[in-house]
Amino acid sequence: MYLQGPRKLMTQGGYDMVQKLFLDFFRRRLSQRPTAEELEQRNILKPRNEQEEQEEKREIKRRLTRKLSQRPTVEELRERKILIRFSDYVEVADAQDYDRRADKPWTRLTAADKVSRGECWRVGGRTVCWVGTPVGMTVGSSHLPLTVKNLPEDGRLDC
Repeated sequence: MYLQGPRKLMTQGGYDMVQKLFLDFFRRRLSQRPTAEELEQRNILKPRNEQEEQEEKREIKRRLTRKLSQRPTVEELRERKILIRFSDYVEVADAQDYDRRADKPWTRLTAADKVSRGECWRVGGRTVCWVGTPVGMTVGSSHLPLTVKNLPEDGRLDC
């Protein structure tokens, strides 16, 4: 009878021989393994029992609970430079407290505001608005002023 191995066909006798070689190899390796006593002598395996492990876990839990219950105050943390406030490094000013989600300040700008901010200008009776650098302005012409003519009296532009 033939058994099919990974690369070639093997007879039953050949298969038994390979199996015997593997078993001998692993038996030899297991026999060379150090015993528990040898591992304890080398400080690799620690001699313990269940009671010692439970006692050690209780001690760790007790120590951590004590640390959590004796937390330092805010002043102590500031003295140790652990707790640093944002306002220690940045000047903070008071602001009105209102809902800014619905606030759109750009809708309240008049035409004069937009022109003074450089956001809109009139060309040939038409209002032109942009975000960023205007199309006609080059790097070399940024020092020249933009002139705006034909602004409506109410100051509103159709931007």
